[in-house]
Amino acid sequence: METMLQGVPGVIVYLDDITITAPSDEEHIKRLREVLKRIKDYGFRVKKEKCEFLKPEIEYLGHIVNAEGVKTSSKKVEAIVKMPPPKNLKELQSFLGMITYYGKYIPNLSSESAPLNRLRQNDAEWVWGEKEQMAIDKIKKILVDSGTLAHYDPTEQIVLATDASDYGLGAVIYHKYRDGTEKVIAYASRTLTGSEKNYAQIEKEALGIIYGIEKFNQYLYGRKFLLLTDHKPLLKIFGPKEGLPVIAAKRLQRWALKLMTYSYEIEYRNTEKFGNADGLSRLPNPDERVSEDSQQVEGEILALHEEAIAGLPVTAEEIAKEVAKDSALQKILPYVQDRHKKMSDKPSRKKSKHHEGRPPAAKKPREQTPPEQHQEELPFVPTYLRLHRIQQSLNSLKDQMEILIARTAHHSPPAPPSLPATD
Repeated sequence: METMLQGVPGVIVYLDDITITAPSDEEHIKRLREVLKRIKDYGFRVKKEKCEFLKPEIEYLGHIVNAEGVKTSSKKVEAIVKMPPPKNLKELQSFLGMITYYGKYIPNLSSESAPLNRLRQNDAEWVWGEKEQMAIDKIKKILVDSGTLAHYDPTEQIVLATDASDYGLGAVIYHKYRDGTEKVIAYASRTLTGSEKNYAQIEKEALGIIYGIEKFNQYLYGRKFLLLTDHKPLLKIFGPKEGLPVIAAKRLQRWALKLMTYSYEIEYRNTEKFGNADGLSRLPNPDERVSEDSQQVEGEILALHEEAIAGLPVTAEEIAKEVAKDSALQKILPYVQDRHKKMSDKPSRKKSKHHEGRPPAAKKPREQTPPEQHQEELPFVPTYLRLHRIQQSLNSLKDQMEILIARTAHHSPPAPPSLPATD
């Protein structure tokens, strides 16, 4: 069916259902004729009784779709509201399954359903009490009162707002129309993992941006959008015109590289005007784990690093040759190659003849380094260094370089994702 109707704009196929959309009646008739022609050419037939033509609103897969947006089906919602309280785990899972299907209409669904989800734990005893009943009643009420989500329109301004709390991330994508009104396209939230909870607040806020961009990548990739954050320091780090600060933490630098593949303007908005994303981050969805897209981030960043390394003024072979010529580095090299060989833990108080206290480096490669790369160097380097720390740093650098050099030979940058249909 999809092959038969491939190339016809505004056509959605699900199993044997065909939905035709268009911005005007004239265009709708034109697309309808093309679909009917394709059906005839392929030798298929349709039952007139099962067809509806030129409808301003349709019910599709439990949703009501019209020109204004998408909302829940009143018939389906009524059936859920009339469901009696579950008597066992199987009935509870059935109820939660139906509710989850409409999760995008229910803000903070996971928090509202927390008392119910606790009953699903392996060691939980089935006890249906007042707390559980209140939770199920509130969910039903929110579902009944749910509003309409806007259709995505690539011609309108796209805004992504993100936020982070001590235990969750929140994001909302919406349109800001020319008359100043705003309409939400979708909400998203998730809890932080154990390690993410230990991040500094600036890193949590940055992670919230990465999460929002990954979640709504199909709307954002290849199009310019406005990125809102309530954490002002991120404007300096993620601002497109600011460059990549050398003094930023490595994790923030990796995320900044990730954002370089997007076209956006970043603005600060204080917390008082940040209700949507702020609320989602404080009432996150604990059932939503780190997305599959986030697992690809490190690979994409690795490709960016490899591409940058390929354009450096010196190669790995040239570095190896210069290291072999440098007497100071030759003294350190055995400790790097043999990790069981330990250096003295006593601090060296003898100043190096190389740059007055800075660790020695091969001279020739340093001279080849473009001068602009020195503009943002750290303001100072400690004069007295512990040799065992130098060894740890060299070991770590050696491992990273070996991985990058090995992968550069056969690794190609990832292909950009396909853009969503705009018809």
